[in-house]
Amino acid sequence: MTRALALLADLRSRGVELETDGARLRWRPAFLAAPLVQLILAERAGLVELLTGPDRLERCPACRLPLDSARRCPKCFDRLCVDCGRPTGSYFVMRCVPCGHCLQEAVEPSPAAGASPDGDAVLCGDSRAVLVGLPDGLADLCVTDPPFNVGLEYDAHDDALPLADYLDLLHAVFRQVHRVLKPAGSLYVAICHEREPDVAILLRELGFH
Repeated sequence: MTRALALLADLRSRGVELETDGARLRWRPAFLAAPLVQLILAERAGLVELLTGPDRLERCPACRLPLDSARRCPKCFDRLCVDCGRPTGSYFVMRCVPCGHCLQEAVEPSPAAGASPDGDAVLCGDSRAVLVGLPDGLADLCVTDPPFNVGLEYDAHDDALPLADYLDLLHAVFRQVHRVLKPAGSLYVAICHEREPDVAILLRELGFH
């Protein structure tokens, strides 16, 4: 992907429309493009060429909106796998849930108990197993993108569980998250609108506020 095409993909995915008369560029709404104006001007020639040629933007197979340069859809909050081409199940996580492909190699922990010189570590595994081994009050932040339980196809997970079983699954994970977070820590949960009320009630019951 060229720099101009990547920039156009990112602009379109943000809702910015670019127009050209063959020489000049116009974009709207201006406030959405404001942080990228210098990049737009630097890639003007390439953008004009793209806008005057056939549409080369990759689109989300579900909603048909343009994907950004990382093949992410901001509406569906998902990313297409570069290996199998299917939705990965997450906007942020680099590993594809359906096929297991990882966009970038996992960071290997050092021999010193998996810790790097500055005290950071990357722990790979099932969160239900990893979290129980972590001490209380360790983390400042948890960002999670659990299954939505809406019938997506996974290799090793049933995404059409009865609601009670699905909430039990989340409860087991979020109970450990609550324990591992510091008292002033934050939890960010990416969840679909359909599940938002149930998850919000569950989190309040566990002591999140």
